[in-house]
Amino acid sequence: MSSKKEKKSGNLTYLHKVIQQTVKNGKSSTYEENVLDGPKGLSIKYYNKSDDVIEKIVIYGKDDNYTMKISGDEKTLNKQELLDELKKNKKLNFALEYVKSQKGGSVKVLSQEGGAVKKSSKKSSKKKVVSKKSSKKSSKKSSKK
Repeated sequence: MSSKKEKKSGNLTYLHKVIQQTVKNGKSSTYEENVLDGPKGLSIKYYNKSDDVIEKIVIYGKDDNYTMKISGDEKTLNKQELLDELKKNKKLNFALEYVKSQKGGSVKVLSQEGGAVKKSSKKSSKKKVVSKKSSKKSSKKSSKK
């Protein structure tokens, strides 16, 4: 039994998965969108099948090297080119939102920390106004009854 490989749970940092399958009048249609980001890199998949029309777009890569496959055609892209391709194709909006958020993630964290400091300073100024607010709230409650 030691020859079998043990399955380890992945350390995904992001997962977005939508699958919709419908059957109407005996005709089936399938719609899928996937975004996976983890230690192996980024993987994006769009798949749509309705009647006899099949459309499949697959993007995968790591760091600044991505490969995009659309119905057999294959392109190699860097991150900026990937963003441009995602902007062009409206069907890939679900992936564009995530890739944009990853572009400057560290900057957002810093701005959130700065915002927390501002909130704490606002609380000290609100303490002076608390008595006025509480009297307004109590008058509003009594007027609603």
